[in-house]
Amino acid sequence: MSKVRFLFSAAIFLLVIMIMAVDLFPFLWIFLTSIKSYKELFSIPIIWFPAHPNLLFYREVLEGPFLNYFKNTVVVSVASTVLSIGIGSLAAYGFSRFKSRLSSKLMIVVLVTRMFPTISLIVPLFLIMKAFTLLDTYIALVIVYTTYSLPFVIWMMQAFFSEVPREVEEAALIDGSSRLGVFWRVTLRLAAPGLAATTILELIYPWNEFPFAVVLTQTAASKTAPVGIAEMVTSYAIAWGPMSAASILFTVPVLAFSLFTQKFLVRGLTLGAVKG
Repeated sequence: MSKVRFLFSAAIFLLVIMIMAVDLFPFLWIFLTSIKSYKELFSIPIIWFPAHPNLLFYREVLEGPFLNYFKNTVVVSVASTVLSIGIGSLAAYGFSRFKSRLSSKLMIVVLVTRMFPTISLIVPLFLIMKAFTLLDTYIALVIVYTTYSLPFVIWMMQAFFSEVPREVEEAALIDGSSRLGVFWRVTLRLAAPGLAATTILELIYPWNEFPFAVVLTQTAASKTAPVGIAEMVTSYAIAWGPMSAASILFTVPVLAFSLFTQKFLVRGLTLGAVKG
């Protein structure tokens, strides 16, 4: 029996290694491409590992408008995340504590709004932003990202708030705290792991979002990094080296942030999974 268990564990381990190799190979290839020379990029046969690694493409990217695109991405992502978490948490708390037939129907409506394909919303949103002269601004992207993210935040936080015992809130109300005070001082703190998990997952969406950004932005003043990287593919050539370097620079902050907050993400996603 132990031998069968060992073979099964070994098979699972090999399967995981194979899946990781398939998933990580594109990132490894992009990194190797970013440190090659121009000659090595287009050599035949393919040169897998550069003979003399260099940072030429990174310097080329940093001397261009990429840093401005990166700044725009940070501003838009942080602003939309803060707004969506703030508004969505209040709405989720209301849905979790004041349940009725109407609130149940409203939750379904909230979920349905997230089901619309992104492509079907681009033209109406473009016309709305144009009518309010908000095209090519941070405000347009922040409004769109916040609105599009609210259903996700509401559904996630509603589940986390439902795990907080009502008795704790009732005790705080008896002590004289207001409903908003209970939410801020008690419920939100007890649901902190869930709040952290939702914030992490929510931040990733505007960071990587492309369709809305490419339609609603027109100049370097508001273009985000995904749009800037995509513009390296032109009708005449594809800047493989600079595009790879920009992709690495764009990915590293999110990767570092994910690794740093991994424990909060796991704690949040497992909140309420085990009940004593």
